[in-house]
Amino acid sequence: LLVQATKAAADAKVDRIPKGLELQFNEFAKMVMEESQRMIIQDLDPKTVAATMQAKAEALQKQ
Repeated sequence: LLVQATKAAADAKVDRIPKGLELQFNEFAKMVMEESQRMIIQDLDPKTVAATMQAKAEALQKQ
């Protein structure tokens, strides 16, 4: 399924890496995973976690 999704995105010329985060993508992916786990473990509001992720992503873009 993952290979099919990746191929479909490539065929449609969809960039899977967020713009501005190409160089920091590994750090970005790690942050998303950690924040998602924190949300589940601590039963946090998804809107709050999304806002935190957005702020951290913006900070990564400025690096």
